[in-house]
Amino acid sequence: MSQLELIPTQEPKTEVIEPDFGERKKERQIEVIAKNHEFAIAAYELESLISREDIQDKENAEIQEKLAVLPQPVRKRFEHALYNYFRQRDTMCKYEAEMEAIVEQQSNFGISRAEAREKLAKMMFSSLFGYYQAPLGKIKLEAREGYFLLTFENPKDYEAAVLAQRGKVVPGTDIEKSSGTYHHSVRLTMFEERYYGPVLMIRGDHKKEEIDNIIAHERQHFINHSVFALFGATEKYSDKRLHDPKEIERISGFQRIKDEVLAYLREGQTGSELKRSLHNELYIHLFKNLSPEDEKEARGILDKIAELLDHRSTTRASNEGRAIMVYQLAHVPFAEFPKWLQAIEEYYLDRFELLNKFDTDVSINEDPMVRNWYRMVTEGEYPPKYREYLASVIPKAEALVVQLKAIRKRARTIVFDQTLSPTEVGKKLQNVEAEYTNAKNQFSALYEPLKKNGILAISGGVPSSYEYGEEMGDGMNDESAYLTTVRDSLLEALDGYAQDEIDFISSYCDRSRT
Repeated sequence: MSQLELIPTQEPKTEVIEPDFGERKKERQIEVIAKNHEFAIAAYELESLISREDIQDKENAEIQEKLAVLPQPVRKRFEHALYNYFRQRDTMCKYEAEMEAIVEQQSNFGISRAEAREKLAKMMFSSLFGYYQAPLGKIKLEAREGYFLLTFENPKDYEAAVLAQRGKVVPGTDIEKSSGTYHHSVRLTMFEERYYGPVLMIRGDHKKEEIDNIIAHERQHFINHSVFALFGATEKYSDKRLHDPKEIERISGFQRIKDEVLAYLREGQTGSELKRSLHNELYIHLFKNLSPEDEKEARGILDKIAELLDHRSTTRASNEGRAIMVYQLAHVPFAEFPKWLQAIEEYYLDRFELLNKFDTDVSINEDPMVRNWYRMVTEGEYPPKYREYLASVIPKAEALVVQLKAIRKRARTIVFDQTLSPTEVGKKLQNVEAEYTNAKNQFSALYEPLKKNGILAISGGVPSSYEYGEEMGDGMNDESAYLTTVRDSLLEALDGYAQDEIDFISSYCDRSRT
């Protein structure tokens, strides 16, 4: 029979299937996110490395090892960002050395180091105004990475310092409602060679956890400005757009808003919190140079971002997840945030849920490991009758914590293996999860003698004696005979309380001391 005879006399109806460009676009997004994941992980790990004091420059072997796995074009961007970071840190080291020399000189004249540091903080406070100004409360001054960090005990001092950077030095002329601010270029005349660089200012009348979150937010601004050079090292635009004045105004305006959004994402804010903050009068300045059309578009983008963050929060749950999200978005123009944010959440949803199995702590309460609960257990204070036993198990406990972190690292490598589907990842994790559970149970078993009715006997914090601005560790290590007696008496008294009462006392003390 010929081929022609096979053709039916009546042609069947056929359905024309149009190509699904939307689906292909989504697939392409996922491909890009998968590719960028290695870069995001590299950035997160590099960020951890460069914060270490023992690493002095980008030629460090560990840094070079991380850079070696990156494609050349991306590697150049990272090298540029690292150059910016270490240049800023080297500058800060010079000023830090000058401050230490002043403290040393003062100590030779019988002035305590704590008092000398307090004087330095007062000098810097005056330098913010350009003339002598006495603070109303204590100020804690720290030189970190590539910036100065000032934490103000008195909110009025914080308000005055922030407003002074805006040229408002007359008290009562304005009200400052923020809790923390990043200032990219502050001039300080108190040094031999004038300082002109980043300063973070923080209101100190918050709980420690809140202050840590505020510092994380403001530090992200430092990373964005000084390391990414406000995304010049991560965003790329055509020469045509960069020669159009209107486009330049739009790009710079959107980058300022993006800067704030990434800082809030790194801090762990919900979508509602981000929306409430950025639509607040505190951030009017972000929109002032935008055209009415661009401002409307920018606010609409913020609303979409907020909705997405409130709907899903997989990546927001941990510091690692937030960092990965920020580094995934660093190369994305602000106008494209909503579609990429949604794709990022979808990509990481299953993987982070699998990784969460390895984020429970070694404690009976299963708090996240990032809170370092084990440190409270191994380094906390206990009644004298427990101390000998505690000292004997601490080395074993610390070794198990190292083991748990190593297992978690192996699990992360499997979870983010781009060649495996989530189902395949789950299968490969089974043995690793069993190993993790075994090590976790070993840790818990070490502390059985410290438990009452299955609950840890003493977790009431560490009695300490310190003042605002001093290092907490100095107070904790105060071994005067009187304080030791008081401490032991308190701990022995606590041993007679039920666990929930101990936790209540600890919680109350934490609130009252902040």
